[in-house]
Amino acid sequence: MSSRDHSVRIELGSSHSSQSFLHTTQSHPRQNPCVGRLEQLACRVESEIVTKPWVSIFIPLLVFLACTVLKALRRPLWNDEILTAYIAALPSFSAIWKALAAHVEFSPPLFHLASKLSGTALGWNALGLRVPAIAGYLAMVLCVYVIVRRYAGPLYAAIGALSSYLTNAPYYSTEARPYGLLLGLSSITLLCWQLSTRKRTRRFALAGVCLSLATALGIQYYAVLSFAAIGMGELVRTWRKRQIDWSVWVRSPSRQHRLLS
Repeated sequence: MSSRDHSVRIELGSSHSSQSFLHTTQSHPRQNPCVGRLEQLACRVESEIVTKPWVSIFIPLLVFLACTVLKALRRPLWNDEILTAYIAALPSFSAIWKALAAHVEFSPPLFHLASKLSGTALGWNALGLRVPAIAGYLAMVLCVYVIVRRYAGPLYAAIGALSSYLTNAPYYSTEARPYGLLLGLSSITLLCWQLSTRKRTRRFALAGVCLSLATALGIQYYAVLSFAAIGMGELVRTWRKRQIDWSVWVRSPSRQHRLLS
């Protein structure tokens, strides 16, 4: 055998081995160990959320509560919050009513009564005045979780409930103004309206709708938008069922009129 034939065979063998190596690397790519660990961590988190659904929402809420309390303690009151403290600290409801009648502040009286109760119980400081807003925001997160969980399961319910952190809504949880309470009461209204479609909880749900809407209107006048939202949702529900639910259209407004009167 000549040296030329031997060199040709070596080249053919090397090309064949390189092709087989490329084939094996393409069919079995080397996986990044960090990616594998992240996938394992994601699977563990998902299994924990499915098996222990309430843990997935309560742990973020506890972290949020701790951060919100620290933020409420450190941030000083601004102009509108000072007006809230001034009116809520008045000695009687008649004094609060006279101050509101004089257009000192334009929020409804029920909000100032809630601020007065919080300030009396927890102290007339930044945290004491901001606790109602913190409670309202937490109520909103819990209601969104319960609503989404019914349709999409605990994992997506936790994602939906925590998606409000991507907006400016957390700002109103540390402000001694009615907007945090309005968020919470509007979410309670939405949850009760959803539960009103069930026969078992229908009476209590309808009572919750009218009570939460009436309270929201006594907290902030923007609650009329919640009325409009529930009304539009009920119109869509009526169109889909081809049947009018008179209990929602008649009983809820009449009960709200009694509560407000």
